[in-house]
Amino acid sequence: MKKIKLTIAIILIFSFCFNSVSIFANGDTNIGNGGNGGDYDNGGSGKPDTILDNEQDEGVRVTLVDAKTYKPVTNPIDFANNPRQPIQKYLGTGYKLYYKENKKVNMYDGSGYKWKTPKHKLPKIVGGDLQTIKDYFGDEGFIKYFSSITGFDYEKMISGDYKLMLEPVGYPKIAGKVTACTATELALLDIKMNGYISNSYIKNFSHMNLPLAMFLEKDEFGLNAYRGGTNYRSTNETIINQLGVGAVTFKEKEEEPEIGKFDYTYRTDTDVITSIQVSGGESNPDQTMTVYFDILGTQYKVSNIFYPQGESQLAWVKWHTPKEPMELEIPVTIVKEHLDPPPSVCNPSNDPPRPKPTITETTINVKIEKIEEKTPPDPDADDRWGGYQKFNVYEAERHIPKLEEVKEHKWTIWSASWHSNPVKKGCKRRCTSGEEHDDGNGGTCYHYCEHGYSDWHDYTVYYQ
Repeated sequence: MKKIKLTIAIILIFSFCFNSVSIFANGDTNIGNGGNGGDYDNGGSGKPDTILDNEQDEGVRVTLVDAKTYKPVTNPIDFANNPRQPIQKYLGTGYKLYYKENKKVNMYDGSGYKWKTPKHKLPKIVGGDLQTIKDYFGDEGFIKYFSSITGFDYEKMISGDYKLMLEPVGYPKIAGKVTACTATELALLDIKMNGYISNSYIKNFSHMNLPLAMFLEKDEFGLNAYRGGTNYRSTNETIINQLGVGAVTFKEKEEEPEIGKFDYTYRTDTDVITSIQVSGGESNPDQTMTVYFDILGTQYKVSNIFYPQGESQLAWVKWHTPKEPMELEIPVTIVKEHLDPPPSVCNPSNDPPRPKPTITETTINVKIEKIEEKTPPDPDADDRWGGYQKFNVYEAERHIPKLEEVKEHKWTIWSASWHSNPVKKGCKRRCTSGEEHDDGNGGTCYHYCEHGYSDWHDYTVYYQ
């Protein structure tokens, strides 16, 4: 990048004071849900295939996987509040990606099935409140609890290198036997039994309510986000490839702006410049930053503040000091906002919400002094002073404060050009009139995801 030297004749006197902001990890849930709220088509007592419409017939299987390879790094654990007893059969203890790859499932004797009652009671999973489910599994308490019972280091778990895979578990009675199973296992069993499950009394549970108890709102684990209907039965293929799975991911919170502030001494009745230095993270046209200075009842707004990762930018305002000396505090507010993502064509209700603005505040201390003219005495030739004092010029020089000589100050000014890069993705939904689709019969419609980027330019300003 080309550096351009600009010389500006101006004198600034300031001292630096930097405030840092800590960064920490948190659980980010990727979970959607649906179903018809509990219409299980029970079939009544005495039937070979039944389901209870309460907490006894649901749980969650949790597996920690590598964020890059999606391979499990802990054994899957089934959590349940009070599963129906006795559990006579179970279909396995694998995680979804294992079944998706191997397409095999078997019936095992229920005596070998292991499950765990969680420290804090699970919320209702099948047909439950989505936000309550997200809050439960994204909570630090559950994440630390899972770390403790698996022996996997908590700090390592939340480093961003691992993810939690969640799979709703059911305990229906199949062919007269209480069976522990995930939605994926049930779909594979239905294939193996030539459609027996999907035509039984529990078909609403096996092919709607259990698989739709959790699905991905965003692509995860190499699986596509689900954008289909949420209140009707799904095919075995859809269940195996997309349903009955949720995620908790760990990433560093977006780095908040850091503020380098300068405390100033100004003269009265003078045009002055007040500035702060912002850094931390990145500020680009897609993540806009605005700084507000509140000075003597007037708010000054500075927008279009850009800088790349690892760099910084000065934000400044010019104002006029009052005619009388004073000391004042200048409140400064930095607001960092994300632009609204383009809505999804296929299922806008599943679009992730825009992140909340990041607000950082600080205060600049300013002292305004008045220069007063003081005329020295006018000596006359015949003035007399009766005293005498020996003056040592070398001794006097030792008491004169030596100030660091500053010949110039400089900073870099950044500008950014946003390059839009929409990526077309398909989703299973019949196209409406005017939408682009893959064939002439109104097939798969498309939505676009923005993968844009910033092109950075900079030049350096010198104050001399």
